[in-house]
Amino acid sequence: MKVIDRQLTYLTVGQTLLMGMLDAYTFSHFDGAFASAQTGNLVVFGVALTQQGWRAAASHLPIFLGFLIGAILAQLIRQQAASLRPPTRLKLFTGLSIVLPLALLALQSGPKWLSLSLLGLFASYELTIFNQIGTTMVNNGIMTGNIKNFGNSIYTFLAHPSAATGFKVGHFAIGIGTFILGVILGCSWFNQSPQLILLGGAVMNVSFLIYLTLVNRQPVTLLKKDEF
Repeated sequence: MKVIDRQLTYLTVGQTLLMGMLDAYTFSHFDGAFASAQTGNLVVFGVALTQQGWRAAASHLPIFLGFLIGAILAQLIRQQAASLRPPTRLKLFTGLSIVLPLALLALQSGPKWLSLSLLGLFASYELTIFNQIGTTMVNNGIMTGNIKNFGNSIYTFLAHPSAATGFKVGHFAIGIGTFILGVILGCSWFNQSPQLILLGGAVMNVSFLIYLTLVNRQPVTLLKKDEF
């Protein structure tokens, strides 16, 4: 595995754990909202609109809009950083993944709509930037596509066994399992506390940034822009 692939794997697995914890928190404390799974948010919005009216449904819009804005900003950041060397790029992206949860932590006492918007923005940034386990492109917060691809890969491996397909099956399994573990940790060890979850995420990413700084600076191959 190339150095860049290994580093992205560590980062993606870490962010997947954090996304599981954040989704567990928002679902439990914000009327079924999800930080990352916008399909679920749209379903909840539609049900609330039908059964309770516009006022109740409108409370589910901030996290969706925050997620949309986050996707735009994350793509802008990624394109602006495309000319940087991969190690420098990863440090930049990881540094932002430290600043964002700390900013969220400072704003937790603000109005509900602001907290939801910023949680959605942070989740969208994480999903856009950290999306690779091994050599497999994955989603670190929305498991629907991962589970579909996991099943597709299992069939391909059974029909045409190969090491590459076997690794892909394993990569999807790691992503799905890590997300579930994040949900469990968010509900138990962190007691669904946004302060502990965000602070834990920031500390974890500080550790990743130290790792990226200390690892041997080996030559790496640039990923295609549409892959990273």
